[in-house]
Amino acid sequence: MEFTEEHIAQLLNFVEDVYKRVPEFAKGVRKIVNGESSTEVKSQKLDKIEKYLSLDYGIDDVVNPDYSFISDAQVRDTLNADYREMLRFRYGTREHSVNFGEFARYANLQMEMLVNYYYYTTYGPDLNDLLNLLKSYDPKVKFLSLNAKVNGLKWEFSWNYYDIKDLLNIISVRNDESHRSPGSLMVEISNKEKELEELTKKKDSYTENKVKIDELKQKISSLKNFKKWLDPYPFDEVSSAIKKLSDRIREQLTY
Repeated sequence: MEFTEEHIAQLLNFVEDVYKRVPEFAKGVRKIVNGESSTEVKSQKLDKIEKYLSLDYGIDDVVNPDYSFISDAQVRDTLNADYREMLRFRYGTREHSVNFGEFARYANLQMEMLVNYYYYTTYGPDLNDLLNLLKSYDPKVKFLSLNAKVNGLKWEFSWNYYDIKDLLNIISVRNDESHRSPGSLMVEISNKEKELEELTKKKDSYTENKVKIDELKQKISSLKNFKKWLDPYPFDEVSSAIKKLSDRIREQLTY
């Protein structure tokens, strides 16, 4: 594709920003450009820099979801940047490999910003007011977690659990990326099953521990359903969930 002056300016600005903030990158750039000075060699080295950055101008032109309804320019630009970064991890242009975990993390960043923007625009900046609102929807809410805010959308948008299921799964992927090691989901399921088995083996324990047993069964079922959703790496489901959320918030705020 043809590179315009705008593309070149964008590349140079991005290089400068990363150069200043990432010492390893700065060192790598100096190594690439040090020495040869002919135009041909410089061009080759710039190609290497661009490949290293994994910039994809085709992705930069993609606008979906359409965040143009966001009136705050900084919020809108951040959402667009996170969406494009999400696509880079889907198509392997960021780290030269597809990465569902990072893809979902950038989806989660968009979700969190969209949800916060919606509640802030609709109800104002007072966090205590928002917490009280969410408590009125669900008395079990104790603090302003993203899960609580997403669950609140069932009342805000007249949605049901299946409308927010993929959003909650995206949060779980983000949490797994932050707190778990690879394969730990299966370990957790196995440990919960062993705990349930031991609990049900105890004499006269079923009645005494019914609440705990029921909680374990529900947790195991939830973990298995999450694993079933996660196993095929549901890129399309994640993208659709973010678009659905964006479209619904746009409808709510503009009509």
